[in-house]
Amino acid sequence: MNNTTQPFYNAMRPFIDLTNANIESFLRFARSPEVSEVAKVGVEKYLEFANDSFTRLAGSSAFAEWSRAVLNNYSHFATQYVESLSSIAAQTQELMSRQAEQGTRSLQQISEASSRAANVGMDTLKKAAAR
Repeated sequence: MNNTTQPFYNAMRPFIDLTNANIESFLRFARSPEVSEVAKVGVEKYLEFANDSFTRLAGSSAFAEWSRAVLNNYSHFATQYVESLSSIAAQTQELMSRQAEQGTRSLQQISEASSRAANVGMDTLKKAAAR
């Protein structure tokens, strides 16, 4: 630590010591057998309450209605998703078909242009040979 930060550190030292002491005190408290026992009992009671509440809710018509609604939502989602995938597949197939047709036309045009160029070249050679 250099000389310029030492005064600041000295001024903060009591706050740091207080904070560390409070943390240590709280940890001792939190680890005490009494707190552990209270926490254990509280968790047990909460789990009993949650289990009882869930059992009552699971048998209710509201839960049954909610379950049906969720299943219907997922069924609707799956139907829409399959339809969208089918649409994408059809569009992809259509696009591939168009591209194949365009490729065939392009090859035909290239072939015709090559044939014309070869004919022009042959005509030129024949004329040059005839001279």
